[in-house]
Amino acid sequence: MARVLVVEDDANNLDVASRIIRASGHEALVASDGVAGLDLARVERPDAILVDLLLPRMDGWSLTRSLRTEPWAASIPIIAVSALALPSDRARAIEAGCDDFVSKPFAPA
Repeated sequence: MARVLVVEDDANNLDVASRIIRASGHEALVASDGVAGLDLARVERPDAILVDLLLPRMDGWSLTRSLRTEPWAASIPIIAVSALALPSDRARAIEAGCDDFVSKPFAPA
């Protein structure tokens, strides 16, 4: 069972992502802003992170860059999940250190 951190400020999106993760047999850790997400990641050391890019207190790009400076987080998959859908948004997320980019809305496969 993997432990997946979801950092998302929209309560509905956070609920949907958490349900998908749990239905897949994994543990969902949740944070509703970038600072809380960074703090929780440092304490829990999740196996993967789904991060919204437009977050209060610390955006997803900054959160990802901060995590990538920490040795324990260097190999953790970080997936940007955002309503931003332009190729430049995806490129900016990848440049910040995200491994992939998924546009919202999303649904389980």
